Amino acid sequence: MAVDDQAGRDPAEQALAPEPVISPVPAPVPQPAPSGGLGQLVRFGLVGGVNTLIDLVLYMVLTGAGLPFVVANFVSTSAGMGFSFVANKYFTFGGGGGGAAKQGALFFAFTAFGLWVIHPVVILGAEALMAALDQPLTGLAAWLPKLAAICAGLVWNYTAYSRVVFRRR
Repeated sequence: MAVDDQAGRDPAEQALAPEPVISPVPAPVPQPAPSGGLGQLVRFGLVGGVNTLIDLVLYMVLTGAGLPFVVANFVSTSAGMGFSFVANKYFTFGGGGGGAAKQGALFFAFTAFGLWVIHPVVILGAEALMAALDQPLTGLAAWLPKLAAICAGLVWNYTAYSRVVFRRR
């Protein structure tokens, strides 16, 4: 019972002090999601797919319940964005990059910029291109500007999230 930290203590107290327990098996350490690579891109895509489903389903439920379209859209996109933040932070990027408050602010700023600046610019550009090519935006072609905006937004979001918002320091 010659333990240095017990020197100077009452012998009766030393006799009653429990011996330190050393576990033969170390506790598992949570491993962050690996950074970069195809796996991260796949996880990003999965999160985006679930995020989109949350947005669409909630939007349909809310508009079906009589909420105005804009209100339903605000609620559904907010729910999707909240899910996207948590899932991307912990599942896609392994929680890297600092505190949740700072990451949340950066996430919102980059996501909002993508949705409310990049998307409209790409949509307007695609519309102008189709007009210059004398191609009407009717039927399925009407989806082309939005699809182009979604693709640009995906590239923007992944780049911003991986290099700024959730970057490992």
